[in-house]
Amino acid sequence: MIRGTTPTLIFKTPYTADQIQLGYITFARKSAVFMDIPFTDERISVNDYSISLTFSQADTLRFNSRAVYEIQLRILLDEGIAVASNIMTMPVDSILKNGFIQ
Repeated sequence: MIRGTTPTLIFKTPYTADQIQLGYITFARKSAVFMDIPFTDERISVNDYSISLTFSQADTLRFNSRAVYEIQLRILLDEGIAVASNIMTMPVDSILKNGFIQ
């Protein structure tokens, strides 16, 4: 991801939207939680077999450049079954001119 941009992160899942009751996408740096976004957030779209998260420029500017963040999805399915993804990593690249582009 590059700071100051508006990327969409897409996560593939083996679950349909109807099976998912609740969930979170958690970002951490050096094992300290940085951002915890519930699936009810307007930036998240839950579809059959995928979950999308679209960041704003303001969102990506919160990340430190030249850092690596950890990402994990936690999902609550029907009948109280809780699952978690493997921890993924995401490097964040810098921009030459900081701030919003309008």
